Amino acid sequence: MHAYMSHFDKLVRLPSGLVVVAKTANSEFAGIAHQTKPMFRIQFHPELKHAPRGSELLRNFSVNIYKAQPN
Repeated sequence: MHAYMSHFDKLVRLPSGLVVVAKTANSEFAGIAHQTKPMFRIQFHPELKHAPRGSELLRNFSVNIYKAQPN
């Protein structure tokens, strides 16, 4: 997936309990998740047009992980 990174702030090492689930050429930690808890973080902008599958990512998180009701 193409990810739009609008800044160059980045994590330099992960705290214990977290794993990398996405990376880019500019960031080793574009997406992280907790190993045992339902915690997910991303450091890019899926809502922008520069992320062609961003809407899909947000919908998947909202409906399949957060369990929001689609409308």
